[in-house]
Amino acid sequence: MMYAAVFVLLGCPQPISADYEAARSTALKRPGPAGSDWAPDAILHLSHDMLGTLITKVLVHYGTLEDDINARVATLHPALTVKGVTLGIGECEECLSVRSNLEGTLGVDTAVGDTTVPLTVNALFDAKVSVDKTSAGWLLQLEPRGLKDLDVQLSGVGLGYAKTTVQQWIDSNLLAELPPQEITTLGGDDWPLRAVKVVPREASLQVHLLSRIAQGQPVPIVDATPEGWRLDVSPETLVGLAAAQAYEAGPQARDVIAIPTTLRLKEDAFALGLRLWRLSGRGWWRDYEVTGRVNIEGGKFAFKPEDAKRLKSSKGAAFADPLAALGQGVILRALEDALETTLPATHREDADGLRTRVAAKSITGDATRVIAEGRLIVRPVPERGTRKGKRRKRRGKGKAKSKNR
Repeated sequence: MMYAAVFVLLGCPQPISADYEAARSTALKRPGPAGSDWAPDAILHLSHDMLGTLITKVLVHYGTLEDDINARVATLHPALTVKGVTLGIGECEECLSVRSNLEGTLGVDTAVGDTTVPLTVNALFDAKVSVDKTSAGWLLQLEPRGLKDLDVQLSGVGLGYAKTTVQQWIDSNLLAELPPQEITTLGGDDWPLRAVKVVPREASLQVHLLSRIAQGQPVPIVDATPEGWRLDVSPETLVGLAAAQAYEAGPQARDVIAIPTTLRLKEDAFALGLRLWRLSGRGWWRDYEVTGRVNIEGGKFAFKPEDAKRLKSSKGAAFADPLAALGQGVILRALEDALETTLPATHREDADGLRTRVAAKSITGDATRVIAEGRLIVRPVPERGTRKGKRRKRRGKGKAKSKNR
């Protein structure tokens, strides 16, 4: 104590290592399991339109929309196209109600002649959105379930037998081979999560997220109707994620480590509080406010610092370039990764199915949240081998195969 007093009286700075270690310990602290009444510090909104597009792609890719059916007195050739999908809240807690409209034609081949008539189908089913914890994160999947209601409208005289047969074929085949479809994997190393919950809404599906960041703060829960997806996340949570990664990375050039302290967004302009620690010798710290903009580059978020303002500092703090420290450190990359990996691309390069890719569109915010928006692009993975084109190509006449047993 006597030596510490002498340092103070002489104006000599005390070592800052204890302050640094305390700040580091706080940033890297991991809270325990979430309680039953946890509040999200981030919310992912998935629009019904976007999920409807995904369900449409799934129906087209996996569903039997075209076939030959042996109906004894005739061979039937239904050929359908998905015209629209409407979503609502389903019957189970994590379900969406799906009303799908399909239109097309029914070819009828008989011994006395052939004819083609219009065919319209309205199908109602539930799609369960499930969340499963895996080694890679929290897997969010969409699983269409069995038909709840089916209406077949068939024009033409004397085709009552055909309507019944077509209805049985649709009931047996439309959803029969639809596997659970991966939407995204949430969390992971860049965004460790404690809990995830799916909350269906009238205009969107909400996914509530609770991070493992001790400094995270609850984000306001609002009903949003994005064109694609929207992420609401508390600034404290984003800063906490970036700070944890910066502390884990350790000192950079000249033994300086840059740690974010605050984040504010207004439209696409950001103000980032930044503390530079120098750990050599007795060390020092200096605070800055860095301002800049968030751009969208190649469908991803990019924080671009433009200016810095010097704030307070410890005694004996030397000058350091905050913009250079940002460029050398992991802060900006951590912020960008945290936003991106909340809804990462789904990769299925080596399997038949659909692949989703995320594209960022905009970012803004206020004192309580950062709001990022974008869209989800769904494309089929090229099929390989003998599976290519299976089941959706009409078999020619004379190769009719009954699907009704």
